[in-house]
Amino acid sequence: MSIDANTPAADLIRRIAEMERAGQAETEAYQDLFVTLMQQMEDMPTAEVAALVRRSPDLEEDEGYWAPIHTLRARGDRETFEICRGWASSDDPLTREAAADVLGQLGAPDELPFAAESAPLIKTLLGDANMDVVASAVMAAGHLDLLTPAELAAYARHASNEVRFSSVHALMGKDDDVSTASLAALCGDADRDVRNWAVFALGQQTDADTPAIREAMLSRLGEEDAEIRGEALIGLARRGDTRVLEPLKRELAAEFEGAWSIEAAGVLSDPSLVPALVALQQRLDPEELEAFGSELEEAIEACSGE
Repeated sequence: MSIDANTPAADLIRRIAEMERAGQAETEAYQDLFVTLMQQMEDMPTAEVAALVRRSPDLEEDEGYWAPIHTLRARGDRETFEICRGWASSDDPLTREAAADVLGQLGAPDELPFAAESAPLIKTLLGDANMDVVASAVMAAGHLDLLTPAELAAYARHASNEVRFSSVHALMGKDDDVSTASLAALCGDADRDVRNWAVFALGQQTDADTPAIREAMLSRLGEEDAEIRGEALIGLARRGDTRVLEPLKRELAAEFEGAWSIEAAGVLSDPSLVPALVALQQRLDPEELEAFGSELEEAIEACSGE
């Protein structure tokens, strides 16, 4: 697909959103659009990039919103901070939300030069009347390490799905007992996305290992959602819990829904998994083998002791 490099960025944002909502985010045309958008914004003045965020508040769930947010974060300069400082006191909740989205990672991944100046702004937004603003502020507070595990645990019990989802990300990677207990509880959350990310965070983003963590993983093996089941399999395999062996064999023998079971098998490295892995290898279609064949081979070798 040929794309005019001079197409206005706002138009590209709209086209990207339309393609996402049409289920075309994995297409080459979509990727070309996105690359063109990012290249255009790289050369745009900060004020113009900020205007793209303000012009697209209805796209907050799409990359059309996040692309300029990422661009602003990467600049990490005083001008961007001052724009976000103004946004933080806006009458518009979507603008306050954008302030938290940028300030939490302004300057990342190298450094966060405005962390100290951002802290009071984020703490104020944590008390916002709008739950989407609070959710973004919780996420930002996690990046800036502004809250104690006990304070984060309170947000993990919040009535808002969005706030609990943000609390998962704020707790992710923490090994203390309060944080891991909060994540263990969130593994059973009523919201699918909260459960999914909590299982991933607890299973793969911490090396903490307690009976409560293992039980939280075990409780997710009956999930209908293949990704959540898979993340639980990996989390148990990483901890060497042999109770995962039989559920893992069943997963490998069932309809193939993703590489989580293969990864878990490779981590567990149990010889009894070899027949199930070989059988899976033999029944995958050519396209699946191209995508997952090398990972399967590595898992077979690991389980064979090679």
